[in-house]
Amino acid sequence: MNHLLSLIPPQVFGVMALVGTYCFILAYEKQNYIRRLLQNGTETEGVVVELRSHPDNAAQGQAPVVDFTFPNGSHRHYSTTFVSPSPYKVGQKVRIWYKFHKSNREATLADEVPGTLPKTLFIWGCVLCLLSYPVIVIRMLGLF
Repeated sequence: MNHLLSLIPPQVFGVMALVGTYCFILAYEKQNYIRRLLQNGTETEGVVVELRSHPDNAAQGQAPVVDFTFPNGSHRHYSTTFVSPSPYKVGQKVRIWYKFHKSNREATLADEVPGTLPKTLFIWGCVLCLLSYPVIVIRMLGLF
């Protein structure tokens, strides 16, 4: 085991630890994105202009496309929460929350969900950190 670890440059474990930790941070951000936007965003009214089918499998449902106006213009929000049957109808007025800062434009409906990305990032963070941090600690302690 020690011989195998000596074949891998120490920088590899540092990069793995950095990427794993960053995956944890991104997972937390993506998991709380909608909640944060509902708390801190500006609420307005929008109109459902389209119902899009899931790009991979139409049986997974439909997601609304919402147009809304804000003080500097208008914006179109493409929801990524696909539901079957869709609770939305084209022409329906809905509440939407948004927060625009420079080129970053965030918007959400109250019933949107973060999807599978936070879980995937969390799992990759666990794998990378569990593989790298023990080696880093062992090398720092001089046990190897």
